[in-house]
Amino acid sequence: MDPLKYVKNSANENEALEYKDARAESSDLAEELVALTNSGGGILVLGITEDDGEIVDVQNVENPSQVEESINQVIAQLVEPRISFDMTEHEYEGKRIISFSVDESNGLHSYEQDQIPVYPTRQGSTTTYLHGREIAERLNNTQPEESSNINTAENTESKDSIDVDFPNQPSVYFTNIDDGHIAEACTFSKVYWPTDPYQTSVRLTGIKLNSAIDILSTFFEEFEIDTDSNHFTIHQQGGAWFGKGYENFLSAVSNQDYRYSTIPPDVEFQAYKTEQAIFVGELSYVYPNTTVIMHVERYTNSEKCRRLSIELLLDGIPINTQPIDEFTEKSGVYFDNAKSIDIEKVGYPEPSNIPADTIDLVESHHEIGDEEWISGAVCRNPFHNRDEELTQLMELSTTGGICDYQLIPARMRDHHPRSSPKEYDTVRFLITEISEFADTIPMTIHNIEYEINW
Repeated sequence: MDPLKYVKNSANENEALEYKDARAESSDLAEELVALTNSGGGILVLGITEDDGEIVDVQNVENPSQVEESINQVIAQLVEPRISFDMTEHEYEGKRIISFSVDESNGLHSYEQDQIPVYPTRQGSTTTYLHGREIAERLNNTQPEESSNINTAENTESKDSIDVDFPNQPSVYFTNIDDGHIAEACTFSKVYWPTDPYQTSVRLTGIKLNSAIDILSTFFEEFEIDTDSNHFTIHQQGGAWFGKGYENFLSAVSNQDYRYSTIPPDVEFQAYKTEQAIFVGELSYVYPNTTVIMHVERYTNSEKCRRLSIELLLDGIPINTQPIDEFTEKSGVYFDNAKSIDIEKVGYPEPSNIPADTIDLVESHHEIGDEEWISGAVCRNPFHNRDEELTQLMELSTTGGICDYQLIPARMRDHHPRSSPKEYDTVRFLITEISEFADTIPMTIHNIEYEINW
């Protein structure tokens, strides 16, 4: 993906993206590149100053070849094993900026500080350092994704495996993505966002796929999900699949080969080394007015997951912790302490001006006699490739993939029989930037509530 698109869209820094002032020292740049390498690869853009998630200044980078040489000298002296990077020059607002890209490494790279090797890594938009057991586990494995998560129980295999009967062929809809990025995705759930939100989360890294499925199955067994208020997206660099239902979600995560077989033959699909599966739903009991966000980053063509996150957004501090304790007992993983967060939603000012261009209708899963009823639609994305317009109208800090999807799902406010064709108008277009508060998920995620009616 062209790094300039991040700059033009004012993309926030994340685990795979870092901005640096043109005056940054070569040693700082080299250390950031090591952190990105240790965290799965990414891009560093030199000549950009960011403040509180906004690009506030663009500087001209002088002597790019000298900058490149200086960074290589630092790497040769202080980085072990050495890393390599690609440098590209760009022109933006009449100034020259530079991007450096690094790939994920199978090993762990150290950076020498005061003659002591440290191991920088990325935690969201922040560079931090591995310590103790984290370093040992990473160094003892040729593949860093094999390491266990120190924040959970010693054994992440579910203690009581739950047998969830999910379909071998998930019901999903595929959309192509133009010039997309693996760390910018959208979900499309109509959920309740708590008015007094408290967040508690689980984060695991380097686990097997079957362990991840067991943990998620245990969660779905303990916390019943509302059947109407949920949606999932499985996001790749060149396309995405979306659907509903937690059994369907588990099936879609597990049955990677089937999903790839649904890609139209005329689509030039580009797959990244991992894919991002995000489920957003609402609990129907135990904790009322609670939303759950799940994230599984699975390796492409592998039975391994790079990370798994579960975030509960509760309405107030939970007084009864028994359901969470029972989940921990069965799964062997622990939620952290609940903390207060802010959730901001932005609605399109005149939704009726948004076209509702449907290409397929979605049937309700509720049976109403012998008649087929329509509960939703797949529509052409009304903001496809219209980043600047959407940013200005909705005052977004970043569009973060919203304008990349060619097709998006819409919810039907009032269901109607298939036998009675209708004309549709947009009645709601609401965006919630999940990545602003879901800090265990290192990517930009926007939830879009796109609602149409007749």
